[in-house]
Amino acid sequence: VAVNANAKSKEIIMPLDLGGGGFNSIRWMASTRSWVSGTEDVALEKAVFDLQNIKLGWVKLYNDIAPEFLWDDNGNRHARPDAEGDENIFGKWRRGFEVQVWAPKLFGDDEPRPFMTNATGACMGIQALYAEFEAQRDDNAGKVPLVEYTGAEAAKVGKGNTAIPQLTISKWIDRPDALQNAAAAEDEPGNDAGNDDAEF
Repeated sequence: VAVNANAKSKEIIMPLDLGGGGFNSIRWMASTRSWVSGTEDVALEKAVFDLQNIKLGWVKLYNDIAPEFLWDDNGNRHARPDAEGDENIFGKWRRGFEVQVWAPKLFGDDEPRPFMTNATGACMGIQALYAEFEAQRDDNAGKVPLVEYTGAEAAKVGKGNTAIPQLTISKWIDRPDALQNAAAAEDEPGNDAGNDDAEF
């Protein structure tokens, strides 16, 4: 799948079927190049992204209410839902994702936060991160990636602008209890990491 911001920008070829903004428990704010958890700005530097269990599909965002979504079924993409309301920036059905993010020290508790959006910049950042994940996952079975946020890259998208979060894998760690593997039901030794020694 190629995401082409415009004719003059580079194509990003990634194995995720995403298109190209976001209401979720943790949000990437392209306009301010910052992260928000709930209603608070957070200085996200490192966090675990559960990319093995990422959900892809159609996401419809609203102001101040929960989004609607229709996830792909075992890799099979559903037809785009009814497009009623697509005359507004909010309420458009677009390709998006949801990934669980775990950062107990940053969030102040052990609960992961869902990062769900269909915003172009965030999707492009996740696509690039997922490509890195795919390249390394076979050598890190039973582990999850600790992801580092290193800044933002400006991009022209159609007639508008966005900022792409730059995310890279810092290292791999044992899957914490807070991130149960819904996809593979793994039961491997060492996958009982808590947050006592978490650095993020």
